[in-house]
Amino acid sequence: MNKIKMAWFYPHELNLYGDRGNIEVIKKRCEWFGVDFELVEVTKLTNKNKYMDCNLVFIGGGPDSEQSLVYEDLIQNKKKFLTDYYNNSGVGLFICGAYQLLGKYYQLSDETKIDGLEIFDFYTKNMGVKDKRFVGNVVGHIVNSKISNLLEKNYEINSVIGFENHGGRTYFSKDYEPFLKLDIGNGNNGETKNEGLVSKGFICSYLHGPILHLNFHIADFLIASALSISIADLKQIDNKLELLLHKTNKNLFKR
Repeated sequence: MNKIKMAWFYPHELNLYGDRGNIEVIKKRCEWFGVDFELVEVTKLTNKNKYMDCNLVFIGGGPDSEQSLVYEDLIQNKKKFLTDYYNNSGVGLFICGAYQLLGKYYQLSDETKIDGLEIFDFYTKNMGVKDKRFVGNVVGHIVNSKISNLLEKNYEINSVIGFENHGGRTYFSKDYEPFLKLDIGNGNNGETKNEGLVSKGFICSYLHGPILHLNFHIADFLIASALSISIADLKQIDNKLELLLHKTNKNLFKR
């Protein structure tokens, strides 16, 4: 299948800090690779038959107020699809609030617990005024050796940069593999220097920016994974400007 059919869940509610740009990066790079691209915007009213055959899922971040608008639909109507999609090694990118909702629960600052999708055995606590928000630039490197080696071989980089702004602290109840080990930034909880999570075909991260605009190599990894091919099998294109953008911002973030 030489086509990306991308399901973008709740594009109007969960679209914080330019996360819409992730869609544009995937779409443009598919165009350059000669890969057909179809986008399905999944709202509360979208019939599941329109996205059941997708091979790439994206859910962005949003404040608590916006998450509450889609929460009931997510739990009641989308949980089975996303759980089955994960179990069948479906490929997806989940940012900030979407990442948090994949866990067991999200605890508000008043200690009220909101059930998550329970795809992963982790939980997130919002510390409210008790502690500061994690805000600022982030620089890290990919933990998963398979992904890291693949990107180093094809692009000679395995770093990831971005911007975080979240009050939640995510704690793993099991030994999941983080997405990044951080040089700069707070990541999941400010204690472990781990950021995000990688499991099967899912990449979860707190990084906005949007993340794929600053990290084109992650976009390519998602595209190749969704197509069930190697990055090396994608059409070769000139990435000099993308590499320069990544490396320049990485150096700026480290200052």
